[in-house]
Amino acid sequence: VAKHLAKGSLLAADRASRWLGLHRLLPPRITVILYHRVTDEVRDNLTVGIEQFDRQMSLIRRYCKPLSIAEVLTSSTIAPSRVPLVAVTFDDGYLDNFTNAAPILERHGIPAAFFVSTGIVDSNRQFPHDIRRGNSSIPVMSWSQLREMRDRGFTIGSHSVSHLDCGSESESVIEEELKRSRDDLVRELACTDPIFAYPYGGRANMTPAALALVKRTGYVGCLSAYGGSNIRGVDPFNVLRRGINWEFDDTAFLLECRGLI
Repeated sequence: VAKHLAKGSLLAADRASRWLGLHRLLPPRITVILYHRVTDEVRDNLTVGIEQFDRQMSLIRRYCKPLSIAEVLTSSTIAPSRVPLVAVTFDDGYLDNFTNAAPILERHGIPAAFFVSTGIVDSNRQFPHDIRRGNSSIPVMSWSQLREMRDRGFTIGSHSVSHLDCGSESESVIEEELKRSRDDLVRELACTDPIFAYPYGGRANMTPAALALVKRTGYVGCLSAYGGSNIRGVDPFNVLRRGINWEFDDTAFLLECRGLI
């Protein structure tokens, strides 16, 4: 109870400061939030519920300014804003992104980017993290569904071919996956400015050598997943993201959007 009250007090103070113009005293920031699944079938650290996601998108529309990932990547300098600047992203490419998340995003008029492991798209292959968890096969999106998502205005990017750990594989393997995933996106989706969200997303999962390969193989941005907000400006090859899961109540979610916790 005390923790919830503390969060509520922090959120109320932040709202008041913005109305008073005190937000100008804080460094401007863009918060990029990360989802994986939107479903009521399970509750784990990669999942939010359908109604929960709907409510969160409503909160973004009401209290924040939603940005596309293209707007994020071009924000080398972030202008002060009375309301939080927030971008929505998804990793992996689960089918529930198409069936559950996309209609909610459209209803609230919120842009989003989906980063898919191209060798798992349109297949019965499992993600390594699902195999480790002992999960049964979870449906993923098809290329035709991804084309429909693209046509509906969503951004589709790369999450490697096989959900590769770029921090532990050889440079030759990493380069091959980056090229193949890029080529898959070009062939299937006519992608012209591919963006890469590296699997697992931790600091240890991306080396300087691997990042150099990301740049060299033609990607225009690289997204992590180890937390933090992008303050004052965005480095397009180190876009910070904050993960969201079912444990976030509305107050905690808004605090994440504001980059306050």
